[in-house]
Amino acid sequence: MHETLPAKVDTFLGENRLPGEQVTHAVPVYAVGGAHSNSRPSLLGRLLFAGQGDVGEIYGTELRMPQHAIIALTSHRLLIFQQNAFRFAPKALVHDVPFARLSWMRQAIAGHGPAHVQRVTLGVTDAAVLRWEYPRLNIPDGQVLNDELRRKVPVGDTL
Repeated sequence: MHETLPAKVDTFLGENRLPGEQVTHAVPVYAVGGAHSNSRPSLLGRLLFAGQGDVGEIYGTELRMPQHAIIALTSHRLLIFQQNAFRFAPKALVHDVPFARLSWMRQAIAGHGPAHVQRVTLGVTDAAVLRWEYPRLNIPDGQVLNDELRRKVPVGDTL
């Protein structure tokens, strides 16, 4: 039987897991515009589609997102991993954000174009933002992760 993505994240964390921490959700995502570049030739996808949706509405310094990433929620924090291209598993931890550093979350919006994505923008303290998009097949799992993440954002700070 195949190991689930949350189980792969849990295995990857190993000794870096915080005391009592459990991985609750893990979903593959793309950097904003990444799903479009997979559905069209890369340059054409970036030129035609990456500027659509909420791309122009940045609320702070955008933190780097890997082109292919895994967003994981644990009982203590939000984790963003670079995805291993060959094993569909975490390759490297890119961002580790304790829930106390989450400052706001924008309502997820549908991206336009042939890839049918859902885009997420999340505010982190120090005027930084994290942005990603769920490809079509991962939108249902992404919505569950978003709902849980929204419960972690301070009340009244959801845009």
